[in-house]
Amino acid sequence: MNDKSSQLTIQSLEKGLILLELFEESRSPLSLQDIWLKLKWNKATIYRMLNTFQQRGYLQKDPATKKYTLSVKILSLYNAFLSNFDIQQVVKPYLQQIVEKTSEEAHIAITIDKHIVFIDRMKSPKMISTNSEIGLSMPLHATALGKAYLAYVDPDQIIEKLDLPLQQFTSSTITDLDALKQSLKEIKRKGYAVDDGEYEADMRCVAAPVFKFPSAPFAVIGISGLNTHLTPEICEEYGQFIKDISIQISTRIGYGS
Repeated sequence: MNDKSSQLTIQSLEKGLILLELFEESRSPLSLQDIWLKLKWNKATIYRMLNTFQQRGYLQKDPATKKYTLSVKILSLYNAFLSNFDIQQVVKPYLQQIVEKTSEEAHIAITIDKHIVFIDRMKSPKMISTNSEIGLSMPLHATALGKAYLAYVDPDQIIEKLDLPLQQFTSSTITDLDALKQSLKEIKRKGYAVDDGEYEADMRCVAAPVFKFPSAPFAVIGISGLNTHLTPEICEEYGQFIKDISIQISTRIGYGS
């Protein structure tokens, strides 16, 4: 930064934004020590910034691990962002492709506070509509969207992303942590995830991750529909299709460039 441009910035504010961007890049909880190792700032300064963001509701601190994560309040900023720069314009054509191909409801979601949160959807031409309203949050471990995200998280950090013990929603919900981790390995190998009635017994969902940074998915896209429509064989076909679409979106938003 040259001298002239540096005179036009507020250094403390700039530092605060850099700190928040660390959470975006890491996509995982960070401790004071983690942040210090990355930024090498005075620890007292970092602590004051963390405390300020926590008091304002933008960060929350896990009392057990002493690590910080972005709070749900960040979603309000995201909603304001959507009203000014419509990210839906980027994603919507791809959701349209998915609906045209599958005739199922398509959606895109992000992770906030151990949950997956829908940020856009495109309804199916069928009469039946699924429960994927914008703003709705769902558990990571029992949804295709959530598992597609978890599959690309550092295995040592997965436990920090989950509310334990894992809640059972249907007889198909994976509630054993080791079994979930094994399932995530297979999801990462295939590049897409399937929810086989794990959150709602009569529904199946298929999802794939969208990347902006290499550390973890930036968002997740997927479809949901009745299990009478989405048979295991069809889920396999659509899984590869949605994976291909997710790669196109990732490229569009700059991943790998």
